[in-house]
Amino acid sequence: MSATNPESPRKTTTQFIRYELKVVLARAEAERVQAWAAERLSTDPFGDSEGTYEIRTLYLDSPEMEIYHRLGEARGTKFRVRRYGEEGKVWLERKRRRGDRVKKRRASWPLEGLTQLLAGRGTPSEWAGAFQEAVCDRDLAPVLLVVYPRSAFSGEGSARLTLDWGVKVWRMAPDEDPFDPQGDPIDVTDDVILELKYDGTMPEVFDEVLKMLGRDTTGFSKYSRGVEAAGLATRGQQSANG
Repeated sequence: MSATNPESPRKTTTQFIRYELKVVLARAEAERVQAWAAERLSTDPFGDSEGTYEIRTLYLDSPEMEIYHRLGEARGTKFRVRRYGEEGKVWLERKRRRGDRVKKRRASWPLEGLTQLLAGRGTPSEWAGAFQEAVCDRDLAPVLLVVYPRSAFSGEGSARLTLDWGVKVWRMAPDEDPFDPQGDPIDVTDDVILELKYDGTMPEVFDEVLKMLGRDTTGFSKYSRGVEAAGLATRGQQSANG
């Protein structure tokens, strides 16, 4: 993996802008892409022998589910907390999407201090403080935990190919441990989500994989699909996602 990769689980990055393309694949197609990527790209060193590690992402929303419904200032913006594997820290993230272009800002935070931060207690500095302020001002709270194994590969510069295998979610109850929920998970999809991430012009190697698949890119929101699978879409107004 390139040391400058903005998505590296070990690299502290505050802000970046890039493009993200998604393709929904059947498992057989994903296995084909994984084999191709293992030959053409670098395997993520933080994963297992296939560059795979678990991602757990806690999504926040208002009581009216404004982020899911894309209402007002929340349109196209997500607030979330991400944990890689069993790390003792998490990443506080604000992600904004406009078409295929994504702007993300994030900061690391100790796992043991997450509950206090989300409750508005303490005085975090720098961008962690701005994240806490936004959470409090918008009345955001954890509503959904999204979990999946990710296989990751990197190319030149910031080019990154990831495969997310079978998304599962948990509905979050008040006062529940945000990364150790009770009950059984809810299956969102058995498909695999291919993501191609890069700065500026799309790398030729990504054009190659799209031609190999003979597929167009498509949208897929793990949060939106998870909300619907968990039966949370009935809260608030009718979804603006359609």
